[in-house]
Amino acid sequence: MEAGGFTLVSRRSGRRVARPSPSAGSRPTPDAAPHIPPAALSAGPLRERVSAAESELRHSPFWAHLRELLHAAPRIRALVCLGVGNFAEYPAARYQLSLAFLLREHLDGDARHRLPPHPPHAAQGEGRTALTVYDPVLTPLEVEFARSRGCTVPEHNGEGRICAEEATLFFMPHCAKQLYCNVLAANYRPEALARLAILGNSFESYAQVLHSSRRDAEAEWSHMIRLAPYVTEVSCDQGLAVGAFSNAFNNLSLHTFSSASLPSEHDEFWKAPFTQPPEDAELIGRLILPEALEAQSGGK
Repeated sequence: MEAGGFTLVSRRSGRRVARPSPSAGSRPTPDAAPHIPPAALSAGPLRERVSAAESELRHSPFWAHLRELLHAAPRIRALVCLGVGNFAEYPAARYQLSLAFLLREHLDGDARHRLPPHPPHAAQGEGRTALTVYDPVLTPLEVEFARSRGCTVPEHNGEGRICAEEATLFFMPHCAKQLYCNVLAANYRPEALARLAILGNSFESYAQVLHSSRRDAEAEWSHMIRLAPYVTEVSCDQGLAVGAFSNAFNNLSLHTFSSASLPSEHDEFWKAPFTQPPEDAELIGRLILPEALEAQSGGK
């Protein structure tokens, strides 16, 4: 089990996949004024940029609405943020990371989500909601910053194959649909899906753009499409008309699964095989964090 109460599920195939580019929601026009090239940016200015984005989000109608929606999720014990993008350079990525921090803060302060009390000898910060942040494009500075904020940043790209061992909220803004499929595949059983919540692009929107014949074909390999009839989806668009961060969170929905809505554990639904995704499907590269980071961590 990795830090944060989840395990990484290995690929069953040695198939090569394409290297990703930064997520669509993380590649708007970089900061206009003042613009500091990423290579020249230091920890101080980055901390100020993230703090400003966090403050703006905290006082927004969007965040007020999202806090209310969290009551539809299971009792969250861990938070995983995937595909956040280069937050040192791009405003949308910075808002996305800031939202992850606000989500953790909210879960820490919500008595309904609190972990059992820790003994007096527990390590400092041990009682906080575990937050894992990962994107293969993160720079060493961004990794160092995330870790300074108490985040776990894996050294290798698990391609989203994370099996949640406890109630987990996956925050996945503007990720490729194959990444959503990988998360669902790693938790493809009723008891695991029931303790899963995904805050990401609307599954319904993905399904609606497919013609019926294409949807049936995609369901042969896509866990997202096959599970679409059983997911409870709530749109998070309220409040997005106000604020410069609307592009960072458009098409965002909260997805949950209930045991009552899913096929029973022994239903034939769970036994139906999946085929390999087509060659032109959106896939997730197996990029490793920069070598400089491994050197800093002693190659561990």
